[in-house]
Parts: sequence; C-alpha cells; structure tokens
Amino acid sequence: MKLTITEKTKYKADFKTELDKFANKLEKYVSTGNGEWTVKGFIDIYKNIYTISSDTKIVSKILEIHIFPQILAFAESIGYKIILAEKQNWYPDLTFVNKKNEEVKFALDIKTTFRRNNKTAGFTLGSHGGYFKERDKSKNIQFPYSQYSGHYCLGVIYTRIDFADDISETEIYQVKELQEKGFVAFVGDGINDAPALKQSNVAIAIGTGTDIAIEVGDIVLARGSLMGVVQSIHLSKATFRKIKQNLFWAFAYNIIAIPLAVAGFLHPIIAEIAMALSSVSVVTNANLLRNARI
Repeated sequence: MKLTITEKTKYKADFKTELDKFANKLEKYVSTGNGEWTVKGFIDIYKNIYTISSDTKIVSKILEIHIFPQILAFAESIGYKIILAEKQNWYPDLTFVNKKNEEVKFALDIKTTFRRNNKTAGFTLGSHGGYFKERDKSKNIQFPYSQYSGHYCLGVIYTRIDFADDISETEIYQVKELQEKGFVAFVGDGINDAPALKQSNVAIAIGTGTDIAIEVGDIVLARGSLMGVVQSIHLSKATFRKIKQNLFWAFAYNIIAIPLAVAGFLHPIIAEIAMALSSVSVVTNANLLRNARI
C-alpha cells in the first residue's frame, strides 16, 4: 500500500533523528579523544600488519570496513534491514528497508574525504546528481529514485597533514610484536588467515569460512555477519561480570558462615541451608545471562 504524505513525513523525520544520533556516536567510534584512529591498520597472510598511511584511498576503504558493523547494528536497533548496492558503481551504497513496511526505504551513501591542515572540506555527488532530475531513472540504482522516502549522505571528514611521501608513513608490524605491547584478537575466515588466527590471543573465525580457520578459532561465529564479533565481545563482558558476581557471593558466604559455624553461633542445619541457597543463587545468577542484551 502506497504511503500517505503524512506517513512518509513521519518515517522520514524519525529516520533522520536516529541517523543524526548515530552520526554523533560514530565520531567516538572511529577516533580517540586526541584525534587518533581507533583502527590502526590491516594484516596480510604472512602476519604482517600495515599501519594506515595518509593515502586517501586506503583510509577511505579501511574506514568504510571499520564502521560497517556499527551501521548494521544501527539499522537493527531502529527496525530496518540493509540492502547493499549490487554493483560497485550503483547508487546508493546502502538501502535501509523498514522491516514492518517494505515500502519505506531510505538511501544512504557513505562518503569519506579529508581537509588539509584543518581547512574546510566538501563532498561531491558525482553522477548521482542526475537522479535528482530523473526521478524514475532505474539505471545503476538499487531501486528507482522515487521509491526512496529520503536520501542521506554519511560523511567522514578527517584532517590530513601533508607528507612528502604518503607511502613512507606505512609501518609494518607482526602479530608477535603487537602481542608484546598488549592483547591481540584476530577475525578471519580463510586459509590465509589461519596463521594469524593461531598466533593471536583470541582467534575469532567466521562459521561460513574454511575448515582450517574454524579449527584454529577460539570463537566460531555461527553466521557470516561481522555483527557476531561485536556480540561475542558483549557476551564475554557480560559473562565475566557474572563470574565476578558469583565469586563474590561464594566467598562472602564462606568468609561469614565458616567462622560463625566454628564458633558455634550458627546451627549446622542453618549452615547447610545457607550453603544450598548459595549454590542456587550462583546458578540463578548465571542463568540470567540468557537475558543479557548483546
């Protein structure tokens, strides 16, 4: 059923509000408080890790990959599914489709650019500007332009300091070197990822990947979505909290009850009941993990 103007306006206003909130959170996700990237590079089959240089194409691609799981989570949180552009040069990069009403669609293009030494920066629409004039055009577009309830651009602008040689900035590290500095987790799905998966502290394998990657993985994601990485981190944090809570109650019981029982202030039957209740509380608390939001 075709949307009324009122319904379309309401959906559009709600989507824009949520997108604005998401864009504000995204800045903290891609950069630290002092302006450094939160993602530091990429890895090859020989376990060499390459740092990000100021090369625009490299930065753009890595940023798009880095924020994609966040975009998936954002879509899920507001009740939308995402359809990717079928071909590289199609518009838009992402189509948001409302799960309850598939007539509601929003176009989102991801643009990355830089400004030199804190000066202003801008984006160009390129060939996509033609769709503003030809509303029923269906060439190189996921859905006809007029079927979208709104069109948005998610822009990532970063400051670039000029260097004589962009490539010379790129440094190469190995997983072992990174482990000397801290904890290393690696996500992979192919044969070429297996050495790095095995070397890392935590190996996260994609369940739809190769058998060898799955075999060396400490964590195996049941689905092919990278959202599973985020969910596994949230689940591990929730599990660790439960472990600490259960240890607290177990030790609290023993520290209080044992001295009282030895001193004769606690009847043996009451002590047995308390011990049973302590075990029940630990099991019950652990089962609350089923309700954890991941």
